Amino acid sequence: MTKKFITGESEKASSEFVIPDIFEEKDRFIGIESGKIYESGLICYTGVDLSVDKVMEKILENRNLNFLQKRRAKKVINLYLKQIKTFKISNSVKLGNGYKLEFAVKK
Repeated sequence: MTKKFITGESEKASSEFVIPDIFEEKDRFIGIESGKIYESGLICYTGVDLSVDKVMEKILENRNLNFLQKRRAKKVINLYLKQIKTFKISNSVKLGNGYKLEFAVKK
């Protein structure tokens, strides 16, 4: 689907891949592995073709989801991956209403 994804922007140099907060249903990013909250992220090149199933596999390694949560998560991740394709690498983004990606204003 795409070879781009989003890493969380933080004060530290290290970062991780992030997804929309599908667990608390808030307009923010959370780290796939740590669950850490990020208000913005950077579009990056992964070099690997990512699909909804690959991303869900990573999410399920770190979280237990019931059937309905998995179904909802797949819909959100599908939308997320489609939106990522429209941004350029190194763009800073944030989540708006309805998990819509928007350009983040740098302070």
